[in-house]
Amino acid sequence: MANDEDRLMEEIIKLSNAFNWNEAKGEWVLDGIYFADKPAACLCGESPIVEVCVLKNKQNNNTVEVENVCVSKFLKIKSDDMFRSLEKIISKNEESVSAELIERSFSDMTISAAERRFYFDIRYKRELTPKRAKWKREINLKIIKRFIKK
Repeated sequence: MANDEDRLMEEIIKLSNAFNWNEAKGEWVLDGIYFADKPAACLCGESPIVEVCVLKNKQNNNTVEVENVCVSKFLKIKSDDMFRSLEKIISKNEESVSAELIERSFSDMTISAAERRFYFDIRYKRELTPKRAKWKREINLKIIKRFIKK
């Protein structure tokens, strides 16, 4: 019987254009994350999962949903940091997100270079001017809209 990691690799390869793991994993990117209302199952066989990562194949547009742990191993993304950051800004929009989430938001063009610089400049500041606080909340909303999928 295949272990969870082997099962995940087999399923990803089936949905990829490539025929081996090293090439297949390069076809996939993180497309979104969400907290499942109802427990879901991962491609690896793990169930139930609540923190779901949506992956999209850049070449054939296939999508899959995998658990937070698998995406950390699979794409080497600190998805746990991203989930914690999103939880914070969903419950309290003036909170700050992780560096991982800022960089990912910038790399996929959710936020601009100016917004990225601004966020890194103010990330650890406790007091912001009303104008800066408003801009931070606007950026947080962009990040939430980009990553929270249902």
